[in-house]
Amino acid sequence: MSASQEEPGVRSEAKQTVPGAPYMSYKGFRNFLANLAANGMPDRFDGSYFGNVSGSLVAQIRGALRYLDLIDDDKRPTDLLKDLVEQDEQSQNDLLRMIFDEKYSDALALSASATSGQLAEVFRQRGLTGATVEKAIAFFLGMATDLGVELSPHYRRGRAVASSTGASKRRRGKVAPQGGDQSDNPPLVTVDAQKAAYVEMLMELAKKEGGEGAAQAGLLDRIEKALGIGEG
Repeated sequence: MSASQEEPGVRSEAKQTVPGAPYMSYKGFRNFLANLAANGMPDRFDGSYFGNVSGSLVAQIRGALRYLDLIDDDKRPTDLLKDLVEQDEQSQNDLLRMIFDEKYSDALALSASATSGQLAEVFRQRGLTGATVEKAIAFFLGMATDLGVELSPHYRRGRAVASSTGASKRRRGKVAPQGGDQSDNPPLVTVDAQKAAYVEMLMELAKKEGGEGAAQAGLLDRIEKALGIGEG
């Protein structure tokens, strides 16, 4: 069927670019596989198959499937996907483990004590940027946990920084929230507060100097100037 003879309501779709790693929810990915096993495999994962699902989510799902070699360039299921959904749970996990080891060989090559920063570098080297890095790492960690793969314990101690320079600039620009720890942010002393403290000091001196006329008059002049009285 040519582009001009397409079925009504089914839009023409360009071939999807293969992402540097899956970045959808891993739980959503497993639910998607379970749905295929329960409801059957379509001939093609085109727009009509997903119905009212948002375009961004469709792109994430198909990106994950394409990266893992579960669909081809024309969005058709591969034999690997067909085998995957037909297996029992244990056999499916064994097949997923084989895919995991192949597709994440670079991340798995890191040492058992690697940091989350080192892991993020691996995903950035794949061409991922921004929040997509963290989403891709979350998928990777979710898959590893699901399949019982032991990784560095440091990966889960803090979220990976998508852009170290941008994040540090944003952090430096933040103001400590009220009620939080502001030990690194001493309170600002305003000009009005300084003036009030100065006037208070002069008033104390005026009380002490009591009856000495010249000194008293000088203090009163200084107080008036501090308060802005008589300035023209």
